[in-house]
Amino acid sequence: MLAATLLVMGAQALVPTHVDVAIAGGGLGGLAACAAMRARGIDAHFFEAADELLRGSTGTGIMISANGMNALGAIDTRLVAMRARGVRITSQKITKYAADGKEEKRASMDATTFKANFGHDQYNIAWSSAHEVLAGVVPAEAVHCGRAVAGAKRLPGDIGVDVAFVDGSSVRCKLLVGADGIGSKVRSLVATGDDAPRYSDQLLWNAIVDSDKLPLHGPGEVSFATTGVDGRAILAFDAGEGKTSWYLTLPSTECSRATAAAVADGSFGGFDRAEKTVDLEASFAAFPDAL
Repeated sequence: MLAATLLVMGAQALVPTHVDVAIAGGGLGGLAACAAMRARGIDAHFFEAADELLRGSTGTGIMISANGMNALGAIDTRLVAMRARGVRITSQKITKYAADGKEEKRASMDATTFKANFGHDQYNIAWSSAHEVLAGVVPAEAVHCGRAVAGAKRLPGDIGVDVAFVDGSSVRCKLLVGADGIGSKVRSLVATGDDAPRYSDQLLWNAIVDSDKLPLHGPGEVSFATTGVDGRAILAFDAGEGKTSWYLTLPSTECSRATAAAVADGSFGGFDRAEKTVDLEASFAAFPDAL
């Protein structure tokens, strides 16, 4: 209920003229930073480009290991609610296939020892569920949606930063934090040349699906497979709430000409063109789990 209220209020809240810290981006990083700073008495606000904060499933699942649970607990004890939304991981399975699909080796690891060894169990959770839990600990007055950063300039004497938004509004802050994603405007203001994002030459497909419709793992299990080609891999794991998170990765050198051309001209996306699905099926033809 708190998250739903935050969603509505965040879209309508007036932009303050002065804050201690302005955080560009209301994803997991931006929300976590905002919650951590406010818990320590810092007047932190985040400014999200989208008109709504909670956008539903992103098709992504995340793994929260011991160091992640430690960090969440240090931010706000209410964030342990992620355990209830996610699932405790009890085993991890790794399969090594040859390039022709022949199974070469399989190994399993007992994950029930993680708490004894590292202080916390591993929990996996859907990105959107983790986002909702984080949103629930940030007060509505610190949420400002529909505020994409257009630019920023340091004030004389290093007394602060003026941040301008695309809609014409602005805010003055002591510190600007960039958590605004792969196309980060804040990053572009401070990072150039070798500091700019670099393409990894790897493509990724991912989705959140119902576990009972795609039995690729057991309850509380992570399943990972290599395929005899470096960078071509299959990952599926229990994400809690009856959901499976799966990923297929493929190096660009293994892509078809059509896919490579789409990456080069910027038109590459998800499964929005039928030939992309056909290409992917061909790349993973020897691996039933991927198909």
